[in-house]
Amino acid sequence: MADLVKYIFSKTFVKHVVIASASLLLAIFLLFVLMRFYTSHGETRPIPDLVGMHIDDAAQMVDEQGLRITVEDEAYIEDALPGSVISQNPSPTYMLPDSSGVEPRMVKENRRIYVTIASKNAPQVEFPDLKGKSKRIALSLLEITGIEIETIDYVPDRVCTDCVLKVLYKGKEIEPGTKLRKGDQVTLVLGKKNSQYVSIPKISGYTYDEAQTILNRVSLNLGRVVGGCHDCASERDTLSAFVLKQFPDFGNSVEMGTEVDVHLTTDERLLDQ
Repeated sequence: MADLVKYIFSKTFVKHVVIASASLLLAIFLLFVLMRFYTSHGETRPIPDLVGMHIDDAAQMVDEQGLRITVEDEAYIEDALPGSVISQNPSPTYMLPDSSGVEPRMVKENRRIYVTIASKNAPQVEFPDLKGKSKRIALSLLEITGIEIETIDYVPDRVCTDCVLKVLYKGKEIEPGTKLRKGDQVTLVLGKKNSQYVSIPKISGYTYDEAQTILNRVSLNLGRVVGGCHDCASERDTLSAFVLKQFPDFGNSVEMGTEVDVHLTTDERLLDQ
């Protein structure tokens, strides 16, 4: 009996007890993990709709649902919040084979979702060589490169009539090959004979963006938005708003480079009144 008590309190016995207890706890832990894996194996969950969410919020939502996310690409979209998700793959829904409706797309745990997010800055482009080119060619080249026209100015020139003398960016002359961002605006300085006049085209009924293109092509500029655009919440809304009235009216003869002011509306029904 004394030997048994002595053995129980010996280091060897305590060591065996510790090892046995640790082994038991490890076995219980492994059993718990295996049971959890077994019960969740094959379990699916819906893919969340991430478009419009900031990437940080999207990543948190995906993680909470047992999925993974990867930023595959970035793209510049005007008015889009930088860092927001603009597309995802796989999509959150799919069309039924008979086209009778859509169903949530279900995936297994750890499925990776690839997203494209909105970048902060527009891509850069090289400014084309416009000097000496006709207005028509210059406008086409600017449209191709994504550079916008702020105004068209005219100065007397006996040789270069309605062709590009120079281009200004933020008030300074810009050279070909200069890096600009898509959407940047420049001023075209064209030559003209003294007192050249053009007829104002009709721009009422067209969008603000279309009106600017129409006026530029006949050597005129889009001027002020009279009274503002009260229904326009963003620059994109303004560009897509319709010209309700124009000042001076179409048909008037004005000097090249003249500005035409407009009154805008987002209500297309007013155009027929």
